[in-house]
Amino acid sequence: MKSLLEYLLLEKEESKKDPKSAPNGYKEIKNAGGITSLAKETIGAASFKKAMVKAASEDGQQDIKTKLKVSGTDMTILGTIKKVVKADNNLAKLFDGSKIEPSDGDGIKIMIIEKVSDLAGTQSSSERLIKFWMQSTLRAYGAPWDDKDVIYSISESQLKTSMIIIKR
Repeated sequence: MKSLLEYLLLEKEESKKDPKSAPNGYKEIKNAGGITSLAKETIGAASFKKAMVKAASEDGQQDIKTKLKVSGTDMTILGTIKKVVKADNNLAKLFDGSKIEPSDGDGIKIMIIEKVSDLAGTQSSSERLIKFWMQSTLRAYGAPWDDKDVIYSISESQLKTSMIIIKR
């Protein structure tokens, strides 16, 4: 029989484990690390964090909606991204709107058309740039969860790049 202390320690360890992680063949896109000057120019801020603060503001969200040319969505990951990548905007040019699949409940799997590393000069900066675009898009259209509750992952295969966005 376990003592109360053993039980509490075990429970604490279990709560530290990430309930979900990136699917097999995908890696989670992390926020940590620097971004290239090309990425900074593209997001209009000196860092990923500053860009997210700007995008989260009321003016930032309205600016995103204006640039994406989509007035409103159903506030789900799948519905929001489907509507945005089928509109006539720059984000739609990055993704293959005909290849959007549901993934894990409200999540999506979407094919990326561009060579990822060309977007911001390096693979890691480009991945963070794509994550920024997707995070700020979902936030602008009222995604009802925190960014920490969503996993943004990219395929590790260089042949066909896809992205999966799922709730934790």
